[in-house]
Amino acid sequence: MLYNGFMSKIVFCDNSGVLDIPTRLAIYKKVGIENIQPLWGIDCKQSENYRFDLFENATKFGLKIEIAHLDKERNNWMLKDGNEGDEYVKLVQKYIKELAQRHIKVAIFHPSYDRTPPPPSELSLKRMREIVKCCEENNVTIAIENLDSNSAFEMYLDKIKSKNLKVLFDIGHSNCFTHDTFELFEKHKNRIIATHLHNNWGKDWVDEHNDLNNGNIDFKRFFAIPNKKIEYYLIEATPRNIKTPEDFERFVRHNLEILQGFIS
Repeated sequence: MLYNGFMSKIVFCDNSGVLDIPTRLAIYKKVGIENIQPLWGIDCKQSENYRFDLFENATKFGLKIEIAHLDKERNNWMLKDGNEGDEYVKLVQKYIKELAQRHIKVAIFHPSYDRTPPPPSELSLKRMREIVKCCEENNVTIAIENLDSNSAFEMYLDKIKSKNLKVLFDIGHSNCFTHDTFELFEKHKNRIIATHLHNNWGKDWVDEHNDLNNGNIDFKRFFAIPNKKIEYYLIEATPRNIKTPEDFERFVRHNLEILQGFIS
């Protein structure tokens, strides 16, 4: 898909447990999705083997996985003193090596968690450098995501100049957390490798992850901003009231067609 003069890929975020894995993957394939983004870790009540099962099944269905979302619920450990932070770095490094073994190119990473995380420090910067070094050694790009608090996000981008450290711009977070329209996107557009696309109504700290046409985000304006660095457009809408494969197919097809309308 050629967009803004650059070859980009549409990726569907497989973040939910709706239906079983083979059923979901068969629907992605049927609708025309070629790439999916799995969660990589044990967040969202996943088992230790879930990510490996999903990867193996995706391979069987001929679906590509080039980008994965790492755990997020323990990320504030990075910002705290004590052994928990060091152990978390080791866990992230383990995930990065797992991705490299499977030729997954990009790891999405939350630099903090929740609305009021601890402030970043020289210690957290040191830990982030260790993660980036692991990415460099394993030829994986780590894409840090804009959140509700971006102090660690900004510090890492300012202090760490590595070709393996990029940005995942989440348009929904920008709309309902920081309310910055697209200023952050413009500021970091030369380092943005991917973007999470979903919609919400801009209510403070209410991130609904709605279908792309259910909210007040100005996607037309967003896609008019020139950016030749984005490699992945990730649909991150949450499936709701899905009871049958037919429901899920309508949900996937609906959001895919909306996105294709913006970037065609």
